[in-house]
Amino acid sequence: MAETKQEPSPLHVVVFPWLAFGHIIPYLELSEHLAKRGHFVTFISAPRNLAKLRPILTELKPRIRLLPLSLPAVDGLPAGAESTADVPPEKVELLKIAFDGLAAPFAAFLADACAGEEGHGHGRRPDWILLDFAHHWLPPIASEHEVPCAVFFIFPAACVAFIGPKELNDAHPRSSPADFAVPPPWIPSSHSCIAFRGHEAEWIAGALQPNASGISDIGRIWETAKLCPLIMCRCSHEVDGPLVPLLAELYRKPVLPSGLLSPYAAAARASSATGAGDDDDDEEAASLMRWLDAQPERSVLYVAFGSEAPLTPEHVAALAHGLELAVAGGVRFVWALRKPIGEETPPLPDGFEGRVAGQGVVRVGWVPQVRVLAHAAVGGFMTHAGMSSLMESFLFGHPLVMLPLFADQGLTARLMAERRVGLEVPWRDGGGGGELAGEDVARTVRRVMVGEEREEFARNARELKEVLWDTARQESTCGGAGEMNSRIHATASSQPEGIRLRLHSSSPGIARSRGRFLAGPTSLFIFLLRSALRPRRQHRPRLRWPRPPPPLPATARTLISRCHRPRCWHHPGSDGHPTASAVANCHPHTNVPALSPPPLLPATRGPPPPAPTASRPPPPPPGARRPCQASRRPSIPSTAAGDEAPPAAPKSLTPLI
Repeated sequence: MAETKQEPSPLHVVVFPWLAFGHIIPYLELSEHLAKRGHFVTFISAPRNLAKLRPILTELKPRIRLLPLSLPAVDGLPAGAESTADVPPEKVELLKIAFDGLAAPFAAFLADACAGEEGHGHGRRPDWILLDFAHHWLPPIASEHEVPCAVFFIFPAACVAFIGPKELNDAHPRSSPADFAVPPPWIPSSHSCIAFRGHEAEWIAGALQPNASGISDIGRIWETAKLCPLIMCRCSHEVDGPLVPLLAELYRKPVLPSGLLSPYAAAARASSATGAGDDDDDEEAASLMRWLDAQPERSVLYVAFGSEAPLTPEHVAALAHGLELAVAGGVRFVWALRKPIGEETPPLPDGFEGRVAGQGVVRVGWVPQVRVLAHAAVGGFMTHAGMSSLMESFLFGHPLVMLPLFADQGLTARLMAERRVGLEVPWRDGGGGGELAGEDVARTVRRVMVGEEREEFARNARELKEVLWDTARQESTCGGAGEMNSRIHATASSQPEGIRLRLHSSSPGIARSRGRFLAGPTSLFIFLLRSALRPRRQHRPRLRWPRPPPPLPATARTLISRCHRPRCWHHPGSDGHPTASAVANCHPHTNVPALSPPPLLPATRGPPPPAPTASRPPPPPPGARRPCQASRRPSIPSTAAGDEAPPAAPKSLTPLI
């Protein structure tokens, strides 16, 4: 009776994102993809953040355990602040200090998880830890318990490539804002748009400087990317193109694009986690939806800049002025305006809402963003070009009006503008920061919403939507099996039941393996976690430096000169010469390919002996018979009793040197 193949036991993956809902929601989506395939996830964050996630967990709740770790108190950090949404931008570095204080409680958790017997489910020893950019202290803790780590960057591929690994930055130092206003030398010339503008370059240059936490944000990215054997990036081949395989070449390790995961669920959960309640019971939300019902199809521009975008009063005033000018040109809008932290009302110009009444609606606070974007009256999206907002726009095929504010948003906006799915609002650099003019806002809005290019932008956005919504295409290409790494050669062939993949890895710590997995980035990720990237014991190779040979007897020189492998050179006897056993055990000479006979090695170091001066014998006269080959061979002298006869010469010889 044939033995049935035993299914591998489920993995236990620890997931630990940075304290921002723009990071927490994508990590939760990836956790659910793992749980859907039968694996167990321990999801770690601060208590208040997890309290917001509990209501939005699906039926997979038994496989996703929420583990709270309390932040330590930090001077200057507001009480109860546990995410970037709870603090103004200037105090985020204090939140990083508190976050680094989680190293001790996390180490205690991991020690307890690894101390017990091999269990099942959440009681099983963690197989992997999935961490964020800020966890520079976590991989050393995990290595003490021999638990491997993988980093999941929610930044787009353009940002990760622009930053580059520390080794490249050391070879090509960048410190001033001017250095970041041009593409780095490792970015192909075909992507010349991957560069920061003036005010953005000042921000990225500042991110290289250590903050109050003692390490810079870029330094955190460098450390986590260096210490983790696997990198995941929130990108796809359709959006980021050749930048995905470029990342693998730059960081010299597998880089797996996550694709869009589940964009609709992510958008709905992000809206619920950062919102104030159920939009069905919100009268203001219902009123907004009724207003949209009365508008013409594709005539409304939805304006929103995320839950954490640092809009200053000057930015709000310029946006209001630009939208007012756009209304005069026939544009309608809905503006979801976030109330600044510590302020009761946003700084809108006096009388603004009255002047745009009937053509525009301003909603302060939470808005059911997914429902608004899904409405037929909405025909464009004005956004800060954050990845979560872009994915929501891709979900419904809306053209974009992009106003990047900080971090990676400028690079993303440039790539989207290059794909002609929208336009970027220009900034006027000056005064140490970017200046926003209302006229530039109005001009860009009119071009996207009512200009001659409107149909081109809308068509390209719809085409991108069709590609990204093609589940079969996403599941088979976003994994990047064929372009994973220049040092990992993957051979994948589509099968009805999935994909067969064989990895031949030359990277340290990555084992050769083969396997079958269901199509899709998450399945490939699980395959890599289970087999291909399991850490193996590292053996430090013994370095063998070539050294000049010592003086040798004539017989040993003859033998070694006829040996095609240097193994016998590395087994000298007490006198420094090869031992008889080493010579006898050398590789058989009969397998040596036919080459020209080698010269004998000199007995001592120094210049080679002079060539013999004896003249060659004259050629035979014409018509005379040449002597046979045997008569030209030198005779082998007979040996006396007790002497060893020299070994027979092989048919072909290969010189050692």
